[in-house]
Amino acid sequence: MRLAFLIFFLQLCIVGYGQLNISGRILSDQSGEPLSQASVYINNSTIGTTTGPDGSFLLSNIRPGNYDIVVSFVSFEILVHSVVLADKDLKFEFRLSPKAQQMRNILVMSDEKRKQMMELFRQLFLGVTTAGERCKIQNEAEILFEPGKGKNDIYAFAETPLIVINNELGYRISFDLQEFYLDQTTGRTFFYGYTRYEELGKGNPDKLKKRRVEYYLGSTMHFYHSMYADKAEQNGFSLFNRYRVSKDGKLTVVNEAKAASALMGTDSLRRKYMDWNGKIVVQYKRDPIYKAALNRKGFLQGSLPRGIESELTMLERPVYFTEQGLPENPMRIAFNGFWSFEKLGNMLPIDYRPE
Repeated sequence: MRLAFLIFFLQLCIVGYGQLNISGRILSDQSGEPLSQASVYINNSTIGTTTGPDGSFLLSNIRPGNYDIVVSFVSFEILVHSVVLADKDLKFEFRLSPKAQQMRNILVMSDEKRKQMMELFRQLFLGVTTAGERCKIQNEAEILFEPGKGKNDIYAFAETPLIVINNELGYRISFDLQEFYLDQTTGRTFFYGYTRYEELGKGNPDKLKKRRVEYYLGSTMHFYHSMYADKAEQNGFSLFNRYRVSKDGKLTVVNEAKAASALMGTDSLRRKYMDWNGKIVVQYKRDPIYKAALNRKGFLQGSLPRGIESELTMLERPVYFTEQGLPENPMRIAFNGFWSFEKLGNMLPIDYRPE
């Protein structure tokens, strides 16, 4: 009887520990009035809501961890607040400031030119995989382009969140685009913003569950989770030092195996981090679901006959992990190779866990 009670008590503790809440109110900084229908969500997750008539909100059933709370409302500046959710609920009062009017040098282009630019934007933003091609941006008219500092630089922006329907993975995505950059000469591109995922609520649930697992396997998320849990090799990842400088200063190509554990560390605050100098090559021994489609389109010429390969460069060192097993700042790592094709259409929310 004592054993049964102990098991029941432990189950209650585990359930209670995992069900934390974040609540509060959203107000106008100028007038102090509540802002109704403001969007409040944990960045890159399915955890989100809108405020009620009194500006109140509740985000519930959240696991402990480090999160970015994003508050968005039309004509107001986006507010991003980092929190550490440990063992008790949190409550906040957020005040939003009106968005400052910004003069932009918007590119004026013909319908044909805009059509070409939008096709390029979709490929670089959503991706050229099956998932990316099945995504639809519902409010494309909100996307505007402006020239960059260089002759062939292009920037894109939107004053309102982009609404993306991802039919392949079953999500409705709201993306607050902060910056999109393309160097048309080198092909270098990046974008960042704040993302909220919602279930579409249509399609066969079992098929969606299976498809999400298929897109997870071999992804950067799978790699990061594996590194965090010290299971990289066990989960099919191999790491290599591909380049080495010899004594005479020449760059020598090698294929030197690198233990995943050698790249991971833990600081005095028990935070896990990755750190390396130069480039690291990561191979995954199986074929991700969309490798065949990329091969047919000619994007993976010279790729591995079995599995995939990506080259990782750490732009800022080190890269710390959150309790979800993901980098706090993923933009500190640049990709070449297979993972460079991973765009919004392939991505899963941070609270996704394969069964």
